[in-house]
Amino acid sequence: EEDFRRKFPEVRLDAFESYVRGILAADANTRVQFLTEADRRNPADHRAAFELGCFYFEQKDYASSVAWFGKLTPADDRYLEAQFRLGVGEYFLGRDKEAAKDFELVTRQLPLSEAYNNLGVVHYLKKKYGKAIKQYRKAIALREDMATYHANLGTAYFSKKDFEHAGAEYARALQLDPDVLERHAQAGVAAQMSSPEDRAHFSFVIARMYARAGYLDRSLLYLRRAMEEGYKKIDDVYKEEEFAALRKDPRFAELMASRPVAIPQ
Repeated sequence: EEDFRRKFPEVRLDAFESYVRGILAADANTRVQFLTEADRRNPADHRAAFELGCFYFEQKDYASSVAWFGKLTPADDRYLEAQFRLGVGEYFLGRDKEAAKDFELVTRQLPLSEAYNNLGVVHYLKKKYGKAIKQYRKAIALREDMATYHANLGTAYFSKKDFEHAGAEYARALQLDPDVLERHAQAGVAAQMSSPEDRAHFSFVIARMYARAGYLDRSLLYLRRAMEEGYKKIDDVYKEEEFAALRKDPRFAELMASRPVAIPQ
């Protein structure tokens, strides 16, 4: 009987009416007002709490979204979806430990590539690169066509100084999405690296990947960045095969002649 009640909670018509009016509301304030009232009138029914969690999640008000998603229980139909979004919210609030628990809970019950990838990100930020690699590989096993997963895996390998595997993953990411490495760098991935030398090397590797793929403008951009970051093996660009096409570009000769001064970090 208790299990039946949890699965089929009592329906209060006044609460259900507020829930429906909240779902149909055209403006945000009215939506929040009715959904909050629905939850107040029947706190055992978590549908309004889920919708409020989604609303605040979309507004990037993660503190509020986490509070509402946290009301759901395993008996709720959308519990796992709530837990996934709860993990994302916890991550953006800087609560890495809680985020990891949320993603782990999801992956134990549902093989969701996004959850494995996000769990990998949490481990990476804690500098647990081996664990991050394990989760990224699980994500890729489910969605091999996701460039972001390969870029993330490449960066985890890079941080372990496994440059061969890092290069292979970056190459695959670039094959799937020519813009992914640019977005990856803009997201501040290099800032997570432990030393200026690693950040400079990262820029050089990205330059190499773009040169290999024929994106010479971007290759020059990251080559300049590597020089400004003080990459000590910059002259490898003259002998590595991947830079062969770039070496024929007049802009390459200009860049190397100018030798941008390393910016103190």
